[in-house]
Amino acid sequence: MPHYVIADEGVYPIVPIKKIHREHLERQQWITGDILNFTVPEPILYDLNTDIDNDLDDSIPGPKILYTSSPIPVMHLSLLDALTAVGVDNLQTYDAVLRDLDNGIEYKEYKAFNIIGTVAVADMEASTMMGISDSVMTGANFDKLVLDEEKCAGKLLFRLAENITAIIVDEAIKTEVEKRGIKGIFFYPSGEWAG
Repeated sequence: MPHYVIADEGVYPIVPIKKIHREHLERQQWITGDILNFTVPEPILYDLNTDIDNDLDDSIPGPKILYTSSPIPVMHLSLLDALTAVGVDNLQTYDAVLRDLDNGIEYKEYKAFNIIGTVAVADMEASTMMGISDSVMTGANFDKLVLDEEKCAGKLLFRLAENITAIIVDEAIKTEVEKRGIKGIFFYPSGEWAG
């Protein structure tokens, strides 16, 4: 089955995260693909930045379903349920609360998460690099990422070893997310993601 880079494009308008209360929680440990072997105080608190120009909607915008760009990634329970339904079993999850302090709203249906596992699946000959990378492992900058599907086979969800900010998912996850009508998630097919 094909694999995709999952991205947190969001349904607009959205409120970005302004601050994560992450005392004693190292950012790097949440994106390396390693098991977190320390106690995580729960819930992890995320303060939303409601001081945004909202030209798109008069209503109060809500937070994204998925934040992979935050120092400690977080997802909505609807997405976690979809991942669990297809058999994803390499996540560590922790209670999270996204707080809109200006309006007194708390979004408690979220989980901070750590993906266990990185896999080198980039087809380096077919991919195009940005030319600014010092290394082709963990921090490679792709202008166009092409996946080697043979190396992806049998893996549902993992971080890309060549660029650990990229999260790779099996088509079964894409299908499940779309079937459930979960909005705000984008799936880049092989050859279309840059980062």
